[in-house]
Amino acid sequence: VLNVFGFLAMQRQLPDGRDLNRFFPGSPRGSLASRLAHALVTEVLPAVDVVIDMHSGAARRHNHPHLRYTEGDENSLALAEVFDPPLIMKAPIRHKSLREHLVSLGRTYLLFEGGKAGSLDEDAIREAHRGITRVMHHLGLWDGTPDTERGAVRVA
Repeated sequence: VLNVFGFLAMQRQLPDGRDLNRFFPGSPRGSLASRLAHALVTEVLPAVDVVIDMHSGAARRHNHPHLRYTEGDENSLALAEVFDPPLIMKAPIRHKSLREHLVSLGRTYLLFEGGKAGSLDEDAIREAHRGITRVMHHLGLWDGTPDTERGAVRVA
């Protein structure tokens, strides 16, 4: 969990009212969001090879569980197929996002979206857990038995 403040408060914003995912790569001076992004970029992300970024829909929007990947990033698309969600979508990169920063470094990045902000959606949680365990098994990070593949993944 990168935005611990938001996670604990069940909201997207940090205590300063800013969205962490709009401040990458950040700065050692400035807002809480900018400083936190900078700390993550300098202290945590250099050790990361793969990121699965978990998001819910907005407060008034329920997202069917799906993964977004960056067009042209074959490693991310291949890992999205291992995750095996109901839907895989190409999506543009948002400026100053974690995704933009990691893609610029050549890291494998998947964005999972499911459910609605401020609520627990059992289907989205089940899909996320299923996909994460499949990816962890594929990467040799988990010795358990992953759920079987559903079959053809739809790429939009």
